[in-house]
Amino acid sequence: MKKLTIITLSGLLICTYMILIAFSGGDRSTGAPEGHTGAPGEQTCAKSGCHSDHDLNSGPGILTLDFEDPQQTYEAGKTYDITISIQQTGIERFGFEFVAVDEMGSQSAGTIMLTDPQRTQLMEGTQQFTGKNYVTYRYEGTDPVATGLGQWHFRWKAPDTIQGPVTFYTAAVSADNDFTDAGDLTYTHSVTISPKVASGVFGHQEPLKLAVYPNPVKDRLNYQYHLTEVADVTISITDLSGRLMWQLSTGKQIPGDYQGALIPGLSSGLYVLTFRAGSDIRYQKIAVY
Repeated sequence: MKKLTIITLSGLLICTYMILIAFSGGDRSTGAPEGHTGAPGEQTCAKSGCHSDHDLNSGPGILTLDFEDPQQTYEAGKTYDITISIQQTGIERFGFEFVAVDEMGSQSAGTIMLTDPQRTQLMEGTQQFTGKNYVTYRYEGTDPVATGLGQWHFRWKAPDTIQGPVTFYTAAVSADNDFTDAGDLTYTHSVTISPKVASGVFGHQEPLKLAVYPNPVKDRLNYQYHLTEVADVTISITDLSGRLMWQLSTGKQIPGDYQGALIPGLSSGLYVLTFRAGSDIRYQKIAVY
């Protein structure tokens, strides 16, 4: 095994050190560095420098995140199974990291619970990642479960009260097992799940209920709302000075649950989404990255 010479405490060295220990068969693996899932405000090992000889998501591997509910919805306080899989022919070592974040992307949502502590471990975020909790691999977890297949299982308990949409972010590395970072490939994947209420999308307790996600958003902004009466619906987006940036008018809609997606083509920054249905108005601040 090659020895690692400590030169600097940069993100490059930290990521390299952890990956080398994990994939070289040390007594214990520290897993992936915190804050490397590709979530908003986070890096990946490809972007931070330790696996930078290939572009992110440029390899032939396939990374998937399977959530137990096929409708990708959650109920408050319920526990769900999650499986992370990465497939790539000829690979003998795999690693991953996962985080579940709230609508604003800055705090963890729900609780991660281990089901296979031999292959996975929990990690609490520090410094700029305080408030986030991660699950990542142990050394034993870098072994494929079948030829060319890395896979990890754990459970996620939803928040005890509905907090709006939750987004799962995961990043994975397929390593060529040569005890260096060269030739390794990094992949990312994300899944957004929405709150589920027994009666309709939101239940009908309120005259109007709106959910907008993911937030922060890159390009595609999803929405869900419920109407209790016929109403003209208008969705508009303004910048923080009140300048109109984008608008959609649907005309009259009958009572019911509605959902769709917006692609307003906004540059990075903060905006305000205004949702009007008859005399009811809802406002939602959104961040574009």
